[in-house]
Amino acid sequence: MKSLSVVQQKDKIAEALAEVLAIDPSLILLFAAPSLWRDQEFVHNVMTLTKGTMILGCSTAGEIGREGLSQKSFSMLAMHFDKTQVKLVHAPLEKAEESSAAGAALAEHLKAHDLKAVLVFGTGSHVNGSGLVAGMNNVLGRNVLITGGLAADDLDFKETFTLCNDLLSTDHVVAVGLYGDSIIVSCGSEGGWRPFGPTRRVTKADNNILYELDGKPALQLYKQYLGDKAKYLPASGLAYSFAILRNDRTTSGVIRSALAIDHEKGALILAGDIPQGCQVCLMHTDTDALVQGAAQAAAEALRTHAGSEENGCALVVSFVGRRIILGIDVDEEIEAVSDSFLPDTPLAGYYSYGEICSYTATGRTELHNQTMTITYITEKSGD
Repeated sequence: MKSLSVVQQKDKIAEALAEVLAIDPSLILLFAAPSLWRDQEFVHNVMTLTKGTMILGCSTAGEIGREGLSQKSFSMLAMHFDKTQVKLVHAPLEKAEESSAAGAALAEHLKAHDLKAVLVFGTGSHVNGSGLVAGMNNVLGRNVLITGGLAADDLDFKETFTLCNDLLSTDHVVAVGLYGDSIIVSCGSEGGWRPFGPTRRVTKADNNILYELDGKPALQLYKQYLGDKAKYLPASGLAYSFAILRNDRTTSGVIRSALAIDHEKGALILAGDIPQGCQVCLMHTDTDALVQGAAQAAAEALRTHAGSEENGCALVVSFVGRRIILGIDVDEEIEAVSDSFLPDTPLAGYYSYGEICSYTATGRTELHNQTMTITYITEKSGD
């Protein structure tokens, strides 16, 4: 296996693609600022220069490379497999209610006896990330590792993009299946957030739409928490997520962030499902805790990896709310990740509207918010 990562500005796309195409990649992952996907010259270069090569990607809220955060740029991870087979698929997703069906459609196209792992990237708008993942889980079960994330649109929440070969779309989910006994994929996902404030019960919710907390309109209570910052919703809400609590009021490890608001119904539209009847509270953090969480995510990906670290590469997906909180210190969490791997390990990724990774407590793939999620990929060498 060979791999290579590149982070560059849009005018360097031709040079970057020439560099990665030199390793004869089996798969290219490309993450780019939304403005680049709206740039006809950039898209033309990508489509033309990668013709005949499998490429998958999405829009971002910041691009990640070994050196840290880059913006209004692109981040690329190319992999050449010696034995692993690769298959790309996509499915339409025009409304959030279709998320589970879209996930199931992707999984049906990919399922096979030798499918080992799936990387999936969903639209970041009009989506229920929990439904998308549930649809895939229902078809593939627990024996296939599913990782990835939702596309982002900086902090605009208007239009996200996904890419699957020559399909650039605002209403499709895309995925790649990795097949055979040679591929080894592991993942780790950690947050670094702590619950605070009063516990509230979810008295009315429908999948990913939160209507009421303690019998009161959820949006009204949320605005009270945010104070002056409420005027900047939904962007300001990315720094104030909900922790879903267990019955004993300890955190379950599942976090939900609001991606949109419904003023008319007084509701919050979350990135994933929130169970009616559960208890929640807000969360807070600091730079040290977020950086420590990032390092723990890398450690978990390595701890659960069944192969050698040699010749591996890392896909990094972090929630946009972490970027907001970290501010000028954002590179510290990326440095904590890159320092966890062998020197010069190719590393690329993006800031997202949601992360997809297996959840230790359940053993099933879940949609996460406010985490650093890392997928580590290697291939067995030898016969």
